Amino acid sequence: MNPELLRTIYFALETVYPPIMKMDKTNLTELYGSVNQRYHYSTFALIQNGAVFSEQDISVCHILRDRIQFKEENLQADIQIYKEKVLDILKMTQAKYAIPVFFLQVVTLRGIWDCDKETNASEFIHQRFLKITPEELQVLDRPFAGIGLRFNSPKGEDTFDFRIEPWFRDLKYLFIELRSEFPLPINSLEVAEKRINQTYDYLFTKISTFIAQPEKPTM
Repeated sequence: MNPELLRTIYFALETVYPPIMKMDKTNLTELYGSVNQRYHYSTFALIQNGAVFSEQDISVCHILRDRIQFKEENLQADIQIYKEKVLDILKMTQAKYAIPVFFLQVVTLRGIWDCDKETNASEFIHQRFLKITPEELQVLDRPFAGIGLRFNSPKGEDTFDFRIEPWFRDLKYLFIELRSEFPLPINSLEVAEKRINQTYDYLFTKISTFIAQPEKPTM
């Protein structure tokens, strides 16, 4: 597996803050105007507990009374660009509503990895990680397009949860999703940025190395 062929296709961030009592149509519209001067969101919609800024379904931002949620799909540029965008909108929202602290922060990255003609992703996972025989699978009495793995890794207060499975849209790709959860409250967006970087680095160093390392011969 060539590590240079791993790329991100999805980035999401959710962070929770104390409930905003004075969130209304007027100040949400003002915030949308400020955000839209820098980042293009063609749609603005008021919902029961906040608003949604969106560009089709590819780029979506939920501004809610107790949390903010970002989703960027089909990434076409370096993750740094999307990270700066998210942090900038967080900064504008924090200033608009005088948010004193951010509680839980969750970062999600999804990537695909071209198997580089070695094999398809289903075969790679089975050969690299699993020792299940075709006869054992027959007990389940169904065909399988692929089998995946899930890892849950708490360390201190933080938890990293990641999946490795075939990308079922195209089995030449391996699909990886990493979800990092940081429960300790923060009031600095610099810490939020470090957490995003920590998640990205874990995907592209630790997880990629784990997957790409040569299989040890069995004795």
